[in-house]
Amino acid sequence: MMIEIEGLGRLELSGAKATPLKKSQLTGFEDIPRQVPRISAIKKGEFIRASHIFIPDRKTPYSMKRILNLLIRSLSKKTLDKAAMKKNILQCENTIIELNIKYYEELNRLAGDEDLQKLSRIQLRKIREYSDLISSTNVS
Repeated sequence: MMIEIEGLGRLELSGAKATPLKKSQLTGFEDIPRQVPRISAIKKGEFIRASHIFIPDRKTPYSMKRILNLLIRSLSKKTLDKAAMKKNILQCENTIIELNIKYYEELNRLAGDEDLQKLSRIQLRKIREYSDLISSTNVS
């Protein structure tokens, strides 16, 4: 998945399975260690490549925003003000939600296997719950 962030570069999510980071690498993210992606490449102002971004559940509703904040700050050549960060995080978050919904809807439609259809429906429910949560609570 690639997301162009206006004026900053692009966020590339490789989908690669990542080994958990060491505790010393998790400063500020100790509460969500599995959600912290591995960054495999970065060129400020052009791109940042990360292993994954999880769509959070109700237990950790801010986790995607926190991870996106980290990735966008790492990508940017300049310090962004709060409004610019919020705009960029929201854009990335919406793109991730939209692309995941499309993916799982298509998987559900094409899957001949009942277990795969069930998995896609579970993921769609999780994504929509998160989307509803951030819409209703204006989590930022």
